[in-house]
Amino acid sequence: MRAPTLGLRMTGQRVLELRMSKTIRVSSLCVMLAGVASTLQAQAGIGSDAVVAPGTVTACEAQVISDVAAARKCLITTLQKSQPAAASFAERIQGDGYMSGFTEAGRVDVATVAYLFRGNATAGTLLVNGTPAIVDVNDPATYKAIDVKKHPRYAAIAKSGDVDLWADDPAPPRAESLPGGGQRFRFELELKKCHACEPAGVATVAFDFSAAGKFLGVRLLDLRGKSRVRGASLRRALVRAQRRPGWRPRVPQTTRACGRRAALRALCRAARAGR
Repeated sequence: MRAPTLGLRMTGQRVLELRMSKTIRVSSLCVMLAGVASTLQAQAGIGSDAVVAPGTVTACEAQVISDVAAARKCLITTLQKSQPAAASFAERIQGDGYMSGFTEAGRVDVATVAYLFRGNATAGTLLVNGTPAIVDVNDPATYKAIDVKKHPRYAAIAKSGDVDLWADDPAPPRAESLPGGGQRFRFELELKKCHACEPAGVATVAFDFSAAGKFLGVRLLDLRGKSRVRGASLRRALVRAQRRPGWRPRVPQTTRACGRRAALRALCRAARAGR
């Protein structure tokens, strides 16, 4: 009579072992799937789905003056509820701002950022989806390797003292193809003594990437005097002066158009109307 009992006990133990093995396999499968999902998300990169819709974070922008920490938390929390991709992007830039525009350019794309906590430069440009995943055009560490003083026209431009590169709020870049399938993004960076100083000139700087999207560095292509940047500087000064939380003006896209009085009057009318 005891043998059948022993057999039943062994069968019960075997069932328990099978259940435990199944649980382990299911857990392993879940971990594997989570890893695959994370990999696919990383491969998908940064896209236009991270662009924040106008007015989404107006309440958060209003908190910047009184409480920076609360404004940053508000930004992330608000975007997590409405636009997870936008929240993920905001977290990648430490919650300092959000994506306001995105342009597909090939292997490497261009993202425009609205910064909440930068009093001098409230807009920025990032080159994304390459290696590294984000190249900050506004970061001095990215372009300070360029020695503008070695350019033959530097002495004539810097008559009143030393000037250096500043990428406070550069105009949208011009994208070009390089031999072998690479990409080049041309930016015009101002030459001046300080952030608030009047520009003395402009430098055309190239941000180059390989066909695989690897960042190859920056290169100085040209240096020009003040007369060539007056329109661009005036446009940016107007935008910075008139910008306020919740409003982004429609600005002329070319320096030549901005130099026309009609374009400037239209920009001022839009500022007064709050559009």
